[in-house]
Amino acid sequence: MSKILSSTKLVAALAAAALSPSLFAQTMVASTTTAVVNTTNHVSTLTLNTGGASAAGVQFTLNYTNANTALAAAVAPHPDITVSTPDLSCGVNTVGTITCGGFAGAWPATVTVQVQFDIGGTTVAAPGSPLTWGAGATFLDTNGDPIATTVTNGGVIITTAPPDILVSYSPAAGSTVTFPSGVALTTQNASITVNSTGSVGTATVDNCALSGAGAGSFSIVTGSVTVPPSDTIDLSCTLPNGGGAATAVLTCRENDSDSTNVNRTWNLSCPQGTPVPGPSYSSVPAPGSLLECDGDAGTTETVSFVVTNNGNPGAGSGLDFSCSAAGAGFSIQSGGTATGLAVGSSQTVTVACTVPAEGAPAATGTVTCTTNAATTPTYNLSSVAQTLPDPVPQPNVVPASSLWSKLALIGLLAGLGIAVVGFRRS
Repeated sequence: MSKILSSTKLVAALAAAALSPSLFAQTMVASTTTAVVNTTNHVSTLTLNTGGASAAGVQFTLNYTNANTALAAAVAPHPDITVSTPDLSCGVNTVGTITCGGFAGAWPATVTVQVQFDIGGTTVAAPGSPLTWGAGATFLDTNGDPIATTVTNGGVIITTAPPDILVSYSPAAGSTVTFPSGVALTTQNASITVNSTGSVGTATVDNCALSGAGAGSFSIVTGSVTVPPSDTIDLSCTLPNGGGAATAVLTCRENDSDSTNVNRTWNLSCPQGTPVPGPSYSSVPAPGSLLECDGDAGTTETVSFVVTNNGNPGAGSGLDFSCSAAGAGFSIQSGGTATGLAVGSSQTVTVACTVPAEGAPAATGTVTCTTNAATTPTYNLSSVAQTLPDPVPQPNVVPASSLWSKLALIGLLAGLGIAVVGFRRS
């Protein structure tokens, strides 16, 4: 009788399957390098990458041709083999085969092994004297079982002289690449020619990337080349329909006989194309702005924004829009819709707001406009009651016509009269 897998076990099984190392790309890659006959200590690099999987160890052998790439027998750790983790140990038990192995609780995501060869006296053309992974080269899980691993063989190209390839560009690095003109919104192409001089080895230009305000108008079609022979870095751009030329910066990495990982740059210019008739929505203030309509509590206030058609004239260039308000107390008072607003023309949209009670939180809302210009602008709304200042208290005033003030005045006048009479008698 079959058993039904419980939901908990099913989830656990699915999680285990999703995290299975077999779903990741574990790789072992041997480098392909160029060396000169009868030289010593030439370094070839082995790169071991778990591809994000959980691994506990590795085991592998690498075969080489000792007559061309000499490496003497020695037990692990071999003095001419350098590893990037102490958990890995390599030796040469039999000349012509490197044997490595290691096990740890958690294996590093990337491990490198650098092997120093002494180069023989015979030239070997590309792909070079082989560096070949032996059968069973693999990562290991925590149980010591193999994890499916992809291996890439390498080699050592042996030449009679040092590499002498030098790279040049047309247009030159640091200059401007200008794309052809045409109808707006169409795609135009341009390229940078990569030339070389010299006869030994190769040079690469790769890792190309775009930056700058107008980078979105450009694309890298071919961003990696190896010379000789001459090749091109291919680019494309979409001609803007307005706003002038789109500009960006192209940066590529160069490696030749006298440059290692040197960045070269070009300015890119994609001219504005011949305008295609059509509407364009703009406003003051700009979409996304906060529109405030504050006032006395309970009153109706208004706030507005001005919509302008900045498109290109011609058939079908009229701007259609329809705006609606959302939020308690907000509504479109006037100008909220337009049909066929001509290029260069403007229309004011007025929003009415009912101001909330004094001391109440600000009322908020939005205005959203649908258009035929491939945009849906929105605006934020806010309304809050203005707070009136407290009244200034009046001072207590004693009236000048009170009984006591009258008596004081009579007494003062009587005193003055007596003084005047006495003065005259004297």
